[in-house]
Amino acid sequence: MPCTFIGRLTASLPLTLAFGLVAFGPVRLASAAAPPPDKLLPASTLAVLSVPDYVKFNAASTNDPVWRFLQDPAMKPMVDKLSAKWKSDVVVKLEQQFGIKFADYAELAQGQMTLAFMSQAADAKDGSLQPFVFIMDSDSKAELLKKSLADLRKKWVDAGKKLKTETIRGVEFTALMFTPAELDKALQDVFPKPQGQDQEEDKDLAKEKQEDKEADEKESGKTAVAGYEWYVGQSESLLLLGNIPAHLEKVLSLQAGASSSTLAEVPSFASHRGALFGDSSLYVWANLQEVVGMVRKALEPDAGARRRNVDSGPSSAQILDGSGLAGLRSLAFSLRPSAEGSLHDLRIEVPESERVGLLKILGFEAKDASPPPFVPQDVLSFSRTRIDWLKGFETLEATVVKLFPQSASFIKLIMETTGKEKDPNFDLRKNLIGNLGDDYISYSKAPAEKTLAGLASGPSIHLIGARNADQLMAALKTLTAFMPAQAGKREREFLGRQVFSLNVSGSKQSLSFVSSGGYLVIANEDGILEEYLRSSEQKSKPLSAAPGLTEDAQKVRGTSTGSFGYANLKESARLQFEVFKKESGTLANLLAGAPLASRLGLDEDSSALKSWVDFSLLPPFDKVAQYFHHSVYTWAFTPAGIELRSFTPVPPELKK
Repeated sequence: MPCTFIGRLTASLPLTLAFGLVAFGPVRLASAAAPPPDKLLPASTLAVLSVPDYVKFNAASTNDPVWRFLQDPAMKPMVDKLSAKWKSDVVVKLEQQFGIKFADYAELAQGQMTLAFMSQAADAKDGSLQPFVFIMDSDSKAELLKKSLADLRKKWVDAGKKLKTETIRGVEFTALMFTPAELDKALQDVFPKPQGQDQEEDKDLAKEKQEDKEADEKESGKTAVAGYEWYVGQSESLLLLGNIPAHLEKVLSLQAGASSSTLAEVPSFASHRGALFGDSSLYVWANLQEVVGMVRKALEPDAGARRRNVDSGPSSAQILDGSGLAGLRSLAFSLRPSAEGSLHDLRIEVPESERVGLLKILGFEAKDASPPPFVPQDVLSFSRTRIDWLKGFETLEATVVKLFPQSASFIKLIMETTGKEKDPNFDLRKNLIGNLGDDYISYSKAPAEKTLAGLASGPSIHLIGARNADQLMAALKTLTAFMPAQAGKREREFLGRQVFSLNVSGSKQSLSFVSSGGYLVIANEDGILEEYLRSSEQKSKPLSAAPGLTEDAQKVRGTSTGSFGYANLKESARLQFEVFKKESGTLANLLAGAPLASRLGLDEDSSALKSWVDFSLLPPFDKVAQYFHHSVYTWAFTPAGIELRSFTPVPPELKK
């Protein structure tokens, strides 16, 4: 049975976290400085997450406003309760299961900490775990690491766990041997399944996995290994862990100065190396082109089946291509903290010439996206994107027809007949689609009702740019003429503008529409809509004049990339503090439905949430307000790809 990359990656992560700081066996020590991550990893690296210098990263983290907020004495009751519960219910149990004392290794990370996933071998069997390598540099504390590892080896053996040794380029590694059942048992002890869960389903799943395994073995003519082997060792100051000896051998070879190709030489990595990764405290990179290739391979059985049935529509692989995802090349992310704030960069490499489908639909040009004067300063969030709605619709239509040729006649029928019964002269393509412009503005404000329900449905307004807003509004009304009476359609006049409203299906809330200022305006509350329509008469401060906004916008390339956003973190946090303190019980009931809730016992007793996080212990917000400010971000489409940059400045109160 084919296993996707995501599945293999997910299966690898729990053990990576559990054994990330574990190594055994004789070591090779020296004082030579370890190469940086991209010079230690081979060119066959599929994805990497790295903290190039853990000491600097840790220092920057302790100065981060969020970390300082959590360390504030006012937060101590809540944080101490969560910390104690995490330690007793997770950390201690993991230490008992794996014979590890995490505190013994807390000070050993002195250089890089890197987790890399490697490309699968050409002859790898379906269902194989994704190869990975974990690297930690202990630098001057290599001797202390050696002593700690010797103690761990003894504890592992005393616990009756299976080990074997293997020498790789002169370094002795210890192979930790375990079965999937042993791993499941260990995780079950830490996160037990809820009582009453359908155990027959578990048995059926186990039977299915066993049958798949036997089928794979029969097909390959080999006997599969009845478990996993994870190799851990120490070379000089580096702690190394991996599940394939060949990949560890490559790292050791590069550490010794071999001339093999490295990750630093991969073009899609090298293009970000200086500008993005050079001064980052944490970065992520992934070869999306190879990931897409793996997904395509997993979809091949579906493609074959559909080729045998020509009427079954496009295959999953064809949909992958048509969506534009096949054009993805790489992903890069970096975090760069400074005394001014934290800068985050995300870049998705996809050549402009290969953008089709979704990527072309969502594309926009570099135009002014600054907050218009009518956007008030007291908003919780604001975003503006200069997306061309007409061009996007035309691209969507072409994409659908290309994937489903038989849909062309249906689309033509819809375009030619919709609205004719109400107005014989109505032309859907001309009156509605043809009037779409190249702007989209959205902002939200604090709800009057300080409840969880209020948080979920606070006042928000959306403005869609229009070539002729009045015609676009009239087209919308024509399309809603056939809605049932329970839709609650109604019209009213406000300041000389016709406001059209209708109820949202299955909700007491209504949406109101009005044409104004070259936009089709949509709002979920009358108050925010009327405030917008009165904005030219009012003297309220605009968002564009918010203290520091202009300067902070320059950190994210300004407001002319075609998309700009703002979040008022202070007022959002103030609102959340008030609601969470007042409705901690309701929040617990909501969280009880989350996937992890059953593992923590919250689905059976929502009050159990208080044993982890007791929101009633939150202090008055004004005691911690100094740790919150705002953040800004921009999106941009460049010839090379898609870029997101966000900046969260240090709050002014913390600079004093």
